[in-house]
Amino acid sequence: MQDAAVKSGLAALCAVSGMAALGLTDNFVPFITERGSLWQFHFVRGVMAVAILMVLAALGFGILRPRRFWAVAGRSLFQAGAMLIYFGCLAFLPIGVVVAGLFTSPLFVLMISALFQGKRVGPWRWGAVAVGFAGALMVIRPDPSDLDPVAFLPLLAGALYAIGAVATRAWCEGE
Repeated sequence: MQDAAVKSGLAALCAVSGMAALGLTDNFVPFITERGSLWQFHFVRGVMAVAILMVLAALGFGILRPRRFWAVAGRSLFQAGAMLIYFGCLAFLPIGVVVAGLFTSPLFVLMISALFQGKRVGPWRWGAVAVGFAGALMVIRPDPSDLDPVAFLPLLAGALYAIGAVATRAWCEGE
């Protein structure tokens, strides 16, 4: 029981740290895209991530070789697509709109879990997702008379991120 609590605490710490790092980089994307391309940003970000992972693996905190290559590759394609759209949108949409769009991913996770995996979802979870989605709508403030299809791209990023999250749990357990 102690081991599970430690792993849960470590997982929560990693999630919070990751979100903090993502939030920090989000604010610099508009400045970076003024001087360079989005591809340069993703390349540098990727090189930094791989370097950090290599150091962690060398210190004994996991391995870099996946056990099921195709499962990890498939999951990674969804996550990469979500992040490309997300960071691409940060260059020309307000950060609040882009973040709100990505944060619709719990709604998509819930729908995927209920509709495609047959998981039972209780009223509290549906309620929490409804409140979160209402909050996203309050930030995005869609106006039917001034509807720009580009405003839906962050929602697509949220859907891809959700698919990646569900795929991670379903395909990549133990990785």
